[in-house]
Amino acid sequence: MNGGNMRLHLFNLGNGKDVQIETHDSGFGTGIGFQGAPRGAGADSVEYVQSNRVTVGMLGAGWKQSLVLNLDTASVERRELRYLDNNGKVTNLTVY
Repeated sequence: MNGGNMRLHLFNLGNGKDVQIETHDSGFGTGIGFQGAPRGAGADSVEYVQSNRVTVGMLGAGWKQSLVLNLDTASVERRELRYLDNNGKVTNLTVY
């Protein structure tokens, strides 16, 4: 999480539409598909797609953040931040 303003672009290849979503302090996109860091730290991925919602995730050293993106409203619908112990078990969960 980099603390800056971020904007995700989701492209519909069928109709060419670009949905832009402001994610504010999310760092998603800086490590898409990167698996070289210890325990996958820095890896970003698309976790789930359903109709008008896409869930993206970021894995860092000791934390995991998930964002549920609403394509209809072009907004972040839900944000979860999980703090993890050395075994990857969730020790604390914040939803906002």
